[in-house]
Amino acid sequence: HDKGNWQVWHNGGIISLGVALKNDSIIHVALDKPELGYYAMMEKNVYEDGWWNEGSVVYHFYPLRGILLSAEALRCRGINLYDKKLVKMFSSPVNMLYPDLTFPSQNDGWYGTTLVSQCGLYELMALRSKEPIFKQLLELCYTKIKRTSAESLINGMDLSTKGKPLRLKSYLFPDLGVGILRSENQTVALKYGPSGGIHGHPDKLSVSIHDGKKEVLPDLGTTAYGVPDCKLWYQKTFSHNTVTVDEENQLKSSGKLVRFEPSSQGGILVAEANDAYEGVKMTRTLYLENSKLHDRFSCQSDQAHIYDYVLVLREAIPFGGLADTSIIKKYERITNVVSKKQREPLVFTLSGGTKVRIQVDSAEEFEVISGTAPGIPPTGTQEGSDAYPLIIRTKGKILDIKTQWEFSN
Repeated sequence: HDKGNWQVWHNGGIISLGVALKNDSIIHVALDKPELGYYAMMEKNVYEDGWWNEGSVVYHFYPLRGILLSAEALRCRGINLYDKKLVKMFSSPVNMLYPDLTFPSQNDGWYGTTLVSQCGLYELMALRSKEPIFKQLLELCYTKIKRTSAESLINGMDLSTKGKPLRLKSYLFPDLGVGILRSENQTVALKYGPSGGIHGHPDKLSVSIHDGKKEVLPDLGTTAYGVPDCKLWYQKTFSHNTVTVDEENQLKSSGKLVRFEPSSQGGILVAEANDAYEGVKMTRTLYLENSKLHDRFSCQSDQAHIYDYVLVLREAIPFGGLADTSIIKKYERITNVVSKKQREPLVFTLSGGTKVRIQVDSAEEFEVISGTAPGIPPTGTQEGSDAYPLIIRTKGKILDIKTQWEFSN
């Protein structure tokens, strides 16, 4: 009695049997059974903003393929599943895209997942919905791969060989709880929404940043579930670009949108998470204007805590720290640890030219900590790579950190 993404495929199997036998009573079971049928699943598991409720691109397309195949099979029985919600399930991922047609790897999901791998599904949706955005998307995808899928034969429409950029704007998914700020080349994603169930990660107010060429601040997604690092690292709060309190994982919770003001240069996005840690109020404010991003993270509590502000970078940042194996014992998958105490802002430049300045508003010294950790997970024959967490540690009742990013275009 699975009520999650597997049940979509169970229903699809029953639908196929009913279609093959021309037996609508069998089809009726798959469509209308309380709690487990197609309509119940769509009502329970698909948000109004078009996303499957596990909050992962991978676990969105997995049931979506089964849903689309069911919709295609039922056309010969005069049953139309191509309603607004199904179309929304295809348009929503488009508004999540990075410029290179990959996605942020939020929650459980494989890093580098690309919409290009879903062209077959979009061939069918372009044909059935007649939405221009899907045709434009296919034209862009086929500048990267050849049009050879079976679904393209079913579609048959003529496509331009010169794909045009999508020119996506800043966008909000209010039910998924993800806000996207975009300027000319940059894309910044902030995650604050529901936990995502068994495939969710404890990373409220985490961000990921794409500079137009690559992700400079990645969400690593997850590795294969049987690999120890899955639970020891990838599904931990401290492997994400957010704040970890007292070296513990966040509680399962849902944050709240405070403000979203998009603009042609980016816009403002503010969210809070007041239930991720007991007694700690957390707020993150992002302001993107062209090639500059201002990021402010604040925490408030009546009790003193250890606050670890983490940026999971793709390259090591030298700052003159000394080896220190004892400072972050609970973060066991971070090795080659170095640390340094300082008061002045931390300033560095990434290899692509992006400049970063981190300022801690406090009269006390703070600790800068970095090391080496599992990074982008291996996939298939492609080797993985290391990540280099940069941690700003403060102690007290209040955290107030301002990070400025100046991107090189």
